[in-house]
Amino acid sequence: MTRNALSRESTERWSGLSPRERLQLLAGVRACVAASANAWVAAASRYKRLAPDASAIGEEWMTGPWVVLRAVRELATTLAAIARTGIPPVATRARPGPAGRTILDVFPNRVADALLLPGYRGEAWLDRTTTLAEVRAEAGAAYRAQTAPGVTLVLGAGNVTSIAVLDALHALFVDGRACIVKLNPLADGLLPVYEAAFAPLVAAGYLRFMCGDAAVGAALVGDPRVTHVHVTGARATHDALRAMTHKPITSELGGVSPVIVVPGPWTRNDIAFQAEHVATQRLHNGGYNCIGSQVLVLPQHWDRADAFRGALRRTFARVPARDAYYPGTVERRARITADVAPHDVWRANDGDAAPTIVTVSDRNRAHAAFHEEAFGPVLAEIALPATDAASYLGAAVAFANDRLAGTLGATILIHPLTMRALGPRLAEAIAALRYGCIGVNAWSGLGFSLTALPWGGYPGATPDDVRSGIGTVHNTAFVPRPEKSVVYGPFRPMPKPPSFVTHRSARAFGRALVALERATGALR
Repeated sequence: MTRNALSRESTERWSGLSPRERLQLLAGVRACVAASANAWVAAASRYKRLAPDASAIGEEWMTGPWVVLRAVRELATTLAAIARTGIPPVATRARPGPAGRTILDVFPNRVADALLLPGYRGEAWLDRTTTLAEVRAEAGAAYRAQTAPGVTLVLGAGNVTSIAVLDALHALFVDGRACIVKLNPLADGLLPVYEAAFAPLVAAGYLRFMCGDAAVGAALVGDPRVTHVHVTGARATHDALRAMTHKPITSELGGVSPVIVVPGPWTRNDIAFQAEHVATQRLHNGGYNCIGSQVLVLPQHWDRADAFRGALRRTFARVPARDAYYPGTVERRARITADVAPHDVWRANDGDAAPTIVTVSDRNRAHAAFHEEAFGPVLAEIALPATDAASYLGAAVAFANDRLAGTLGATILIHPLTMRALGPRLAEAIAALRYGCIGVNAWSGLGFSLTALPWGGYPGATPDDVRSGIGTVHNTAFVPRPEKSVVYGPFRPMPKPPSFVTHRSARAFGRALVALERATGALR
């Protein structure tokens, strides 16, 4: 047996725990994650080579312990409802959507969330065949009958420190399987932090963390105790796994995500704000996000297009410089910039992790930016011809669906007056986009942090054509049969969101968010 593999006894014991017994474990996990938050952020900052006073440390607070504390709280809310009524609360929030779909209102689900993110909301769109009766029958069904014992092996990512542990929480509490997490070597320094943060689950034998190279990962994949594998990474990693095992593999593999700018009566302040918004979508975490927007789609004849391009470059230039902590940054950027003229490549500086914008012609259908994930601070820009907002949006949706690799997330930026003028055509465009998470005036990456929503590629991927992955994770609301998640935000929220890469107080704000999530009762 592989060293530190879970015992058969603990695996069987986990599958038989009641919702109330799992709630007790979650309470312990919540306290341990909160107590480990400082060490967690310090370890992440070290391997990402962040200076002690860097504002980017705020990202580590928000995408590390804060989002995990949210997920733990949401799981506890769902399990408590199942213990009382037998079904999760989301099963009672269904309504009809476009083209016969069923929509579940998932966020906000409490007053504190509405106050924290005013004007934001998140929906889960189910596949077209799912009825309200099926939602009620399937949501949380695993807790109405004992699940078969099993072990999920999570092969962790090295870019965002919550990814692997959120995947583990999903395996444990949504799928009902015990879990082994093999860390990405970049994150090996987090091993003692994770073991402390999830001590109740580790001590009981339901969860294990391991370090090691590819050989260790291969040994774990072949371990007979492992019944299921989940991987976050590149398609090549998925294909290598598929070659070595016949066990079920689920995955989240990133891709080329678009941000679609819809023409409208944008003011100078609108342009400045959305330039920061797009810069964040590309440069957050140094650009090393699988959901980072990689292709900016602009309307060719929009009278504000040049002003937006200028504002975007000025914003890229003033974002604090980051180290290229993720391997292969320079090589991937070279492939993206290889077949364009020098005057169509703009760089903020000469560093290895220099924010870069590449202007690509619509006639260049095979450009690398459309089919290769840059996984770094590189943004491609393309202009599409259109006579009005409606025809442009239709062309942009077709471009995103047919010419970009991957199906993880897409973002639409649209002025409220344009939104009103389009009416139901906007919902039709959202329905037509074949992506797992759609953001409307909100980066689709926000769907990762709103962990009640299902997270993953658009349905329909197969092992032979895996796209952005098979299956979903997070889903602390226990949404059955999701097609996509949709996140809506205000066009220009005030104050500036703390997640913006231009936010000067992000570090203090991230720490405060963890303190808020840690507090209970009247302290909140």
